[in-house]
Amino acid sequence: MKYGLLNFLALFILLAGCEKNKTPLSVETPNYTSHDYEWKVDTLKGPDALQIIMRGIWGTDEKNVWVMGHSDETKYQVWHWDGITWENLYLLFPGHPHSLTAIHGFSANDIWAVGTDFQNYPNTEFRSLIIHYNGSNWELIENIDAPWCFSVWGTSSSNLFVGSDSGLILYYNGIVWKKQSTNTRSQILSIWGISENEVFAIGGHNDYIQPLDTTFYYFYEYDGQNWTVLESALDYPYAPKLPFGFRLWGDEQNNLYSVGSDGLYKRENNSWLHLRDETFYTINGTAWNNIFVGGWSNRLLHFSGNDWFLYEEFLDNSKEIFAIWCNRTSVFVIGVAGNQSFIYRGTLKR
Repeated sequence: MKYGLLNFLALFILLAGCEKNKTPLSVETPNYTSHDYEWKVDTLKGPDALQIIMRGIWGTDEKNVWVMGHSDETKYQVWHWDGITWENLYLLFPGHPHSLTAIHGFSANDIWAVGTDFQNYPNTEFRSLIIHYNGSNWELIENIDAPWCFSVWGTSSSNLFVGSDSGLILYYNGIVWKKQSTNTRSQILSIWGISENEVFAIGGHNDYIQPLDTTFYYFYEYDGQNWTVLESALDYPYAPKLPFGFRLWGDEQNNLYSVGSDGLYKRENNSWLHLRDETFYTINGTAWNNIFVGGWSNRLLHFSGNDWFLYEEFLDNSKEIFAIWCNRTSVFVIGVAGNQSFIYRGTLKR
């Protein structure tokens, strides 16, 4: 297996002038970022909760970060960091128990989160849950007849995509919600786009049929009109490695990445290049030279543009990393051990 990825940047020597008028040589400095962060660890506690399992994170800066997930006590499903403390917000919506999965925003006053509304308990039916933050309050988006949700992404609140069950994607144009079909039965696990008319998604569907217990994975593209399956793959015991992951992220240069149980991938020339052979659950960054990935055994790695660095102090076979948010000077990481969640806060050393 290959575990390294080195991107070598050439040094260009510029010569100017002539024999009678020579100028000094200049060298283009590689644009690498630093691996050197100072870390602090916070535990999200609820004295009367058996489970606090966070799944999604998003922020505007290091003093305004939102974390969301599941707890058996609804009041511990949403947490906010103000730069000093973590505060849990009790979002008590009428009707049914709920759980949150993913979050994505556009400003401090425009944030979306999605998940599941558990209806008809104990004969549970999983229905869509979509909420929006307007800068003051979280409000429930009602009257959406759709199954449970797994992912959310958009370029604005008038061009928003929500990944649902049964191969369904919900699209919001700022006025009305529309249902878009992928013509598959998969759960839409991740969505990421390069523009309004170039959006990608990954879905998975398990048939739960023994002895193989096969999962079908799909990689989709949206052209502004329709969703098309670009690639598909089967995962089962002793299957070959998957050709792509199940989480998407793209950098500012429109490079597209995915991570999953078989590693890290980058899309080049309309195909996936396998970069690392590890089990990853999440990826985030600010640019091609500042990328974080995390996953099994609490493995957190950073790519500087030159090399990958493993933060060995976090290694723990009893923990897993589920979500990451970062800017150019800070990184927030969700780690989970059993039914408990931790937040690793990294600040870049000056």
